[in-house]
Amino acid sequence: MVQYHQRWEIVQTIDHISWAKDGSELNQPFEQLRLRASGIGPDGGPPDARVAVLRAWRTDVDLEQDAPVFGVETDQNTDYETSSFVRPGGQVGYRVEGGSGAKNGSSLLSVAFRVRRDEPQHALRFVTDAAGNTMTAIELDDEDIGRWLFFRPQVIEALLAHRGSNLSWYTENTGSVQCSPNEPVHFGIDATGQINVYAADVAGKSQWQQQVWFGHNVVPTGPVCTELLSAQMGSGPASTVAPEDHFQDMLMRLDKVFVDLHGHSLFHEHPDKPSMLARMHRFRGLAGRAGVLSLAKDIARSTADAIDVSRLRKLVLPETKSGLGSLKLLDAYLSQKVGVEKSWEIMGPLVGIYELRLGDAHPASSAISDSFELARVDTGAEGVQQCKQLLHTAAVTLQSILGALRPDEASSEQFG
Repeated sequence: MVQYHQRWEIVQTIDHISWAKDGSELNQPFEQLRLRASGIGPDGGPPDARVAVLRAWRTDVDLEQDAPVFGVETDQNTDYETSSFVRPGGQVGYRVEGGSGAKNGSSLLSVAFRVRRDEPQHALRFVTDAAGNTMTAIELDDEDIGRWLFFRPQVIEALLAHRGSNLSWYTENTGSVQCSPNEPVHFGIDATGQINVYAADVAGKSQWQQQVWFGHNVVPTGPVCTELLSAQMGSGPASTVAPEDHFQDMLMRLDKVFVDLHGHSLFHEHPDKPSMLARMHRFRGLAGRAGVLSLAKDIARSTADAIDVSRLRKLVLPETKSGLGSLKLLDAYLSQKVGVEKSWEIMGPLVGIYELRLGDAHPASSAISDSFELARVDTGAEGVQQCKQLLHTAAVTLQSILGALRPDEASSEQFG
């Protein structure tokens, strides 16, 4: 059994460290300590160091092919480009670090999947194509396998139910999910809503993680996610942005603009904010209408409910602020910038989302239908798509508010 600990610190001078020049190392029969210090430049890397960059891709990618299988790489089906650059010069400090490792003997059972990486006696078999053919995890555990596996979207919620799980996004329809710390899996969402993963990325995990994926493995119903295939086999990742990421980015940037303009933020800080933002993703829609309304409630909590009303009231003309709630105060504030009509055009969708937070009390009323329309959500779409549309609407609205206050801050990012 091995354990390892590392600590590091950025300092401006190392004159007080006796071993800084050549480092230091201590070796014992079952323990080792290594210490070293190195200079860092303005970007955090070694100053004046030359960096080589290689980008390679497949040229035989067919984005319309169901369950594609890629063979061995050759000069005929690959291409590449190279470049290099020199890190900024000028040393600005030092990175001082130490690492210690220790080994301890332990009696193992006859089979040890996690510690000794023993192969399981019965390997799981995953469906690999539209015909229902299967391959074992051992067969798929090959970086050059050239195959993708398909899963029901419910697999994301199953993975996130584990301690240490995490969900993050790369592009509009690709991201990373993990059910165990530091073991992310790159996934894509195809046009039919299925989750696509490169086969080796799942087959290389421990069997308990494979079992989570295995329970949701299905026959593919269409081509692999275009953005995933482009990133893993094509010429590069897509330039799109997930509405989940764009919404959080707009929250942060709008707050920053308020600080620049008025010396204080627009939103209150809340101790539960990080965990609440982590739960704000499109897969909440897997729970149907209840999940959509629950997401609307969290969006309202992070926008309308989080507005610092007392400070915002001081920025609104006295004759317009009497008895106004948070969103109406923000509408009145924007009206002073862009006029009443334009302000309502901007704020309307956010009002619709706020009204949806109460929708679970009267789910069949005509009022909730109006709120969905105001929030620009297609009630005929699947729940996952409705949640994606909610986040899209919230992000667009915040970006429009940002553009009204400071046009140069509202970039024209492309997202779905």
